[in-house]
Order: sequence, then structure tokens, then C-alpha cells
Amino acid sequence: MTAFHHPATMPAGTIGTVDRVVHRVDTAMVRWSTRRAERSAARDARVRTHSTATSIAMTPELRRAVLADRTARELAGARAAATLIPHR
Repeated sequence: MTAFHHPATMPAGTIGTVDRVVHRVDTAMVRWSTRRAERSAARDARVRTHSTATSIAMTPELRRAVLADRTARELAGARAAATLIPHR
């Protein structure tokens, strides 16, 4: 997105400033829309997982097993991430 500037209508020295502001706004909008798309995809994945799990008539034993499996996967992921991050 670029703004139209006619040099005759702009005070001296403002064209570069306006261009920098427009660039900053463009960058922020792209960053915001990317984060929004990532959040939307994560939410869709959670909804799909939840819908699949709840569409099956779950017995209490099966529900506990699913929860234990999910917890084990999250812990394994956290441990793997902790080994990748150098501690000071």
C-alpha cells in the first residue's frame, strides 16, 4: 500500500517521513493478519480435536485415557523444548 504524495502539496522533508509511517503501518498490518491467521488455525485444530473426541460416546475410562495421553504428549513436548533452549 503506498500513499500518493504530490511534492507541491507537501511541506519540505515530510515525504520521507510519510513514506516511513506508511511502511510501518503496512508491516504492522501484515504482522497482525499473520498472527490472526495462526490463531485461527490453532483454534480450528482445537475445535476439530474437541469435536472428534466428543462425537464418540466416551466412557469415563476412555476419557481418562485420552486425557492421560494428551498430558503425556504435552509433557514430552515441553521436555523436548527444554533441551533445545540453552539455560543461562
